[in-house]
Amino acid sequence: MNNERWAEHLQLLRRMRGLTSAALATKAGVDPSSIWFLERGKRSVLGLRLVTAIKIADALQVSLDDLVRRQSSGTKDTPQTQCIITSIAQPSLWPEHFRLLRRMRGLNSSAMASRAGVNVMWLWGLENNRRQPFNITMKMAIKLADALDISLDDLIRRPPRPARVEDF
Repeated sequence: MNNERWAEHLQLLRRMRGLTSAALATKAGVDPSSIWFLERGKRSVLGLRLVTAIKIADALQVSLDDLVRRQSSGTKDTPQTQCIITSIAQPSLWPEHFRLLRRMRGLNSSAMASRAGVNVMWLWGLENNRRQPFNITMKMAIKLADALDISLDDLIRRPPRPARVEDF
């Protein structure tokens, strides 16, 4: 993902909502310098912590996939995940949700780690609440979502955004 193109994308999303960069920072609850660095391509979206990306996506009222301009594979085969709602307020539910997603695809930890290109012990830490899921980088979140063939929002079990008039 090209930093300059993503920076332009972030600026466009912000301007479409009539926000200044300071207003976006306030609405997202992040430091204004974070928005400044992101919009100028000085910081990569892939280096963002997942929790920060979630805050910015919420403030802009877009999905995580839309924020990072990732082509989502959708949620066509994950209806069972609806039973577990994970949010920043409930990070303890995330390991169970993640294991369920992995098992639904018939993957053991080693196969998942290999498919995602991550260390199996790192993955074990994530699944056993030894690593905070919302502190991982967007780069790692994208690797996990790609390995599971799901959207970023499904990875963190974020409810879908309601349709807006301009979507039609």
